[in-house]
Amino acid sequence: MHPETALDIRVTRVTAPSAEPLTLEQVKIDRVIDYDDHDSLLTDAIKAAREVAEQITGRALMPQQWQQLHPSATAELSLMVWPAVSIESISIDGETIDHATLIDNDQLEFFDGDDPIISYPGFKGRRVIVRYTAGYQSAETVPASIKKWMLLHIGSQYEHRESEMIGTMTTRLRFTDSLLAGHIIRRYW
Repeated sequence: MHPETALDIRVTRVTAPSAEPLTLEQVKIDRVIDYDDHDSLLTDAIKAAREVAEQITGRALMPQQWQQLHPSATAELSLMVWPAVSIESISIDGETIDHATLIDNDQLEFFDGDDPIISYPGFKGRRVIVRYTAGYQSAETVPASIKKWMLLHIGSQYEHRESEMIGTMTTRLRFTDSLLAGHIIRRYW
């Protein structure tokens, strides 16, 4: 079997987050909206802004479960979605292993958070599937700059609900994307 490359790795979200980094009330305060007519529109905008922020940064903003397949793993696996919080399960060549016992016995190492790694000699050359939870622990722990970026984008979505604007001059505020810059996962392979 050929050595594994980043292109061989398959990453799939198993469960979406059950909560958002921003509440409807926070968005309504930011937008100075005191009526309920557009609540569903704003709720959709919150979800869309989170999804785009996750896509740009490579981070899970709220806890969600991911599955990562390594068809021919190395002994050390880098988890692709940050911050990694916990391992839910690991299977090697279709057999689930007791990863908790291996961690307790110092045979398998799991380094959580940013740049998460799982290290186990038994992975080498084998088909490995890891299910793990990634995301900040709560909305309160999502970095403020990411939440501010979301608020700005939600505001734009709300104010400009059409795909085109006629007879209007707009200026893009360049600082908004810099709010995410420090959180983007850079991969060099």
